[in-house]
Amino acid sequence: MGAEYVATMDLVCDPNVESDLSSTERIEQTVENTTEVVAAYEASSTNYDFQLVPVIQGWKPREYLECVDAFRDRGLIREYMGIGSVARKHANDEIHEILTRLNNNLPSTDFHLFGAKLSIVRDHRFWGQFESCDSAAWRFRPSELGRDKMYAESKHEKTKFFYTYKQKINHAKSQMQAQTTLF
Repeated sequence: MGAEYVATMDLVCDPNVESDLSSTERIEQTVENTTEVVAAYEASSTNYDFQLVPVIQGWKPREYLECVDAFRDRGLIREYMGIGSVARKHANDEIHEILTRLNNNLPSTDFHLFGAKLSIVRDHRFWGQFESCDSAAWRFRPSELGRDKMYAESKHEKTKFFYTYKQKINHAKSQMQAQTTLF
């Protein structure tokens, strides 16, 4: 059993992540990485059992659209694409604006959100806006760990937090009608 989808390598555009590259340069490098991987994938004699998922990068809404334009110019638009740099955004309104613009720009594309918080899954404005998401938020529980610890570390803590988070996801999923896939 293998993966159905494999994301291409992207460079996060969060200004709080230390880098010598500007957001524009990170987008350019993301597009270049995707171009190289897709070319190798398509030129290979191997019959892969997975689809490549290009990852749209940016920080501001216009940057995501610039990334889409660069992907379009290189013929890299796919039916299923990832949206990066979501994990560190703390403003659902801005994420919603990005998703709305991307859905308008790529109406035949399904999206995967990398690092979506539970608040996005619960927010009805997002229902039907994306196909899938992932998150490591389940291991972030400072209220239960005390101020000096931010993440679950022991196997017991990780197991407990994971199942608690899974229950929250399942509850949110049961409230959705238009959303088809969460994970």
